[in-house]
Amino acid sequence: MSLDARMALACAAALPVLSGLAFSLSNRFYTKETGEPSMFSHGQPGGTDGETTFPYMHRMACTLGLYALLFGLMTSVAVCNGFGGGFVGPYIEAPCCLVLGVLLAATFRSQKGARRLYLAYRLIPLLFAVGFAAFLFSDDRTYFVASACVMLAYLTFEITALNDFCNAVKVRGLSLVRVLGFARLAITGGILGGWSIGYATTFLPLDPTLVAMAVGIVVVVAASTLVFTEKEMFSVQGVADERILSEEAATASRGEGGFAQSLVAFGEIWSVSKREMEVLDLLVKGRNTQYISDQLFIAQGTAKTHIYNIYRKIGIHTKMELLDAFDAFCHERGLAQKDDRGE
Repeated sequence: MSLDARMALACAAALPVLSGLAFSLSNRFYTKETGEPSMFSHGQPGGTDGETTFPYMHRMACTLGLYALLFGLMTSVAVCNGFGGGFVGPYIEAPCCLVLGVLLAATFRSQKGARRLYLAYRLIPLLFAVGFAAFLFSDDRTYFVASACVMLAYLTFEITALNDFCNAVKVRGLSLVRVLGFARLAITGGILGGWSIGYATTFLPLDPTLVAMAVGIVVVVAASTLVFTEKEMFSVQGVADERILSEEAATASRGEGGFAQSLVAFGEIWSVSKREMEVLDLLVKGRNTQYISDQLFIAQGTAKTHIYNIYRKIGIHTKMELLDAFDAFCHERGLAQKDDRGE
């Protein structure tokens, strides 16, 4: 931020390249750790089942665009009307990113902590409201507080939403480029809309802070009560839990427990047929009906029938009960093998 124009342009060109490199390295690390194909290998670009397999995608993207509008509006109103002195925009956003990065790193140290991240979805509207309320006082100190609240609220929602988009890509087998491209389009449109409103306040015969407050209230209420409701929050958390189960099962399958042999023995006890064994293998790895249907080249109705027959034979009703039953079987089988060896 303190460099001359040429160095600033060099940074503007280099940072997107570094961002892409970081994503590529992250993708390689994920593949190495989980043994699964990279995220680019999943999904069918141009498919038509995105709405069916990811029904909240459009609502989340819409909310992302609305909150991005508030993010752009706060900065543009300040820049266009001379609020906050020279301490605006990136001078506030950069520290907010650092603080948020530290908080997220601490949160993601455990799966239990990661699940608490979804509490942020409920706190974000309140943080936006506090920010725009503080903006009404219009002095430099309160502007810093107002802008920090709005930026933290937006950045938190953006990070959690993009994380949930990635979860959906992995669990539902969607196109990464299509899903994240849709999200980035919503973000860009929202920020441009916010800047346009902020620029327009220089021509309106109204107090720009009142305009920002009025727009902020309407957008926050609409986003939190009409677009991204408790139902959508429950859905995205369910997909996150499904991904955790899938990765835990994939990790277990690579361990020294003889996963394949245990699965065959488990299926034989319950008289699972050969075709049902293929479905059972994917089920205990945390896969859903859509994924099973695509992998085995069968209709979703056929996949559901196989799943129903498996559950009926074992005497269970849900995937969680299946995973619990299989874990208990593997544990008992391991103990039995130790007893046979006299250990």
